[in-house]
Amino acid sequence: MRLDEQLKDVESACFVGRTEELRIMLSHAAGDWNWQWLHIHGQGGIGKSALLRRFRSELEGMPCFSLDGGRNKEDALEKLAVQLGEIGTFDHFDSDPDVIVERLNQLSRGSGCNFVLLIDAFEE
Repeated sequence: MRLDEQLKDVESACFVGRTEELRIMLSHAAGDWNWQWLHIHGQGGIGKSALLRRFRSELEGMPCFSLDGGRNKEDALEKLAVQLGEIGTFDHFDSDPDVIVERLNQLSRGSGCNFVLLIDAFEE
């Protein structure tokens, strides 16, 4: 078993509850809802970030991009550019905002292609 699989198993074993929230999030990501946005909020320390990590690990075959909302705009754009490059959407890493938006729009218009954008710590 690879190290990343072992770590996923350990994290999975430590994650308890939130089954209903995960079900709703996965259903939403699959397009089974009328809304495009799903906003998860609450006071600090209740496990929102852990829930997002678990949700991301549950997504199968769907592109998922994650951002730290506490970072500045340039860092967020650079991270998005790198993640787009990792799935082969960029020929090269380009953090120009217009290019990133166009790539995300192209991805969303792809043949039945849903993708998830997770923004953690957005309130910061």
